[in-house]
Amino acid sequence: MPAEPTGKTESAWEALFEKHDIAARVRQDGVFKISAEQIKEFREPRLMAKFDHKKNLPAIFRNNKLGILPVNRREYVIGPFDLFAQLPTPDIPTVQAAFPAWIESISPNTIISETVALNCALASGVLNRFLGEETLAPTLSGRMGTKPFSFRIGGQGGERQIAVDGAQIEMDAVYEGEDSVTVFEAKMDLAEDFIVRQLYYPYRHLTSLGFSKRVRTVFLTYSGGVFDLAEYGFKDAEDYNSAHLIRHERHALTDGALSLKELSRMLQRTQARPEPEGIPFPQADTFARVVNLCERLAEGPMTKEDIEEAYGFDPRQVDYYFNAAAYLGLACRESGRASPVILSPEGRRMARMGLARRNAFLAERILRHAAFREVLCMALAGGSLPDRSAIRQVLLRTNPGLGRPDSNTYGRRASTVHHWMQWLLSLAGA
Repeated sequence: MPAEPTGKTESAWEALFEKHDIAARVRQDGVFKISAEQIKEFREPRLMAKFDHKKNLPAIFRNNKLGILPVNRREYVIGPFDLFAQLPTPDIPTVQAAFPAWIESISPNTIISETVALNCALASGVLNRFLGEETLAPTLSGRMGTKPFSFRIGGQGGERQIAVDGAQIEMDAVYEGEDSVTVFEAKMDLAEDFIVRQLYYPYRHLTSLGFSKRVRTVFLTYSGGVFDLAEYGFKDAEDYNSAHLIRHERHALTDGALSLKELSRMLQRTQARPEPEGIPFPQADTFARVVNLCERLAEGPMTKEDIEEAYGFDPRQVDYYFNAAAYLGLACRESGRASPVILSPEGRRMARMGLARRNAFLAERILRHAAFREVLCMALAGGSLPDRSAIRQVLLRTNPGLGRPDSNTYGRRASTVHHWMQWLLSLAGA
């Protein structure tokens, strides 16, 4: 379902900052501890302290360059913390994975939760290959309290020392192999950043249990038949900000694959159509996020604020991704300009398709546009995607109204075309 509007959380935090003079107390003491009871006076704490992306932070936190962390089940600490890390871009080649034909109780066509996504990844051998473990057993999951630990965290004004004891964590899944124990944080959206706490607190909790095996942490996202896996490590276990990306892979289920021959046949049976009126040429580089937005819209309408919160976007990025879906005829406004975003009739039809049909449908929608057709022809003829300068020349021929020929506009749009074509060719493992 779409995220709850953030207005109540914003107002509640403004009231708390005013009542307890939080910004001044942080400047004076370095941090400010606030109890769940104090927060509950204005709103439920679990709704007030869950910010998965930097953009989700209330304005009063962002304006004062502050963040919030749980330290036990009853208290939180507010301070000038660097809480978030960037996720790697999903625009990399994919590894093909087959879902077992004998499994009937779950299907890659109907993955509707993080738990089912993880089960599907395990059944398809994705987790084993990524982790390099021949066998994996699911062990821990769910909510629990952490063992005591302390750590350093950086931010404006230097490092602070934080002590944690019994803070609530929620682990989507823990898998144990012969050589490692791995905790997974799973999401059904393709955001640009994440709060490191989601991996760091479980990591510190598990390492405190005295395992003889190394503890690993992986951030997994699922969208459109593709598992995006990013393993993070901590160079210094006691330094929150020492998180670093170790490896990143994308695994695509063969249920959604298209061959280069099929793409070539699509070019022959589809024809270029006029560019849609009133909708700008796409500026959303990550096509997987366009697909993911349509998946979320299949659950119901989303306001601009819902999309901002789900992906950690700024308002301009929301427009980019909505306009990209609208460009393909998959999304529209419910009524007026400021109304919620919904799937179009064509978008709703796509949402009912299985992976293979849906990917073919998306490919055909892309190839209705002259620039994309010409670039794919060049890629199939030359064996690889043309570079951005060549794509820029294509755009100057096919879309001469984008701007002045000497402007940067054509270069930026060429980047979008390049990324969309990478997605399309990745369906064929190219």
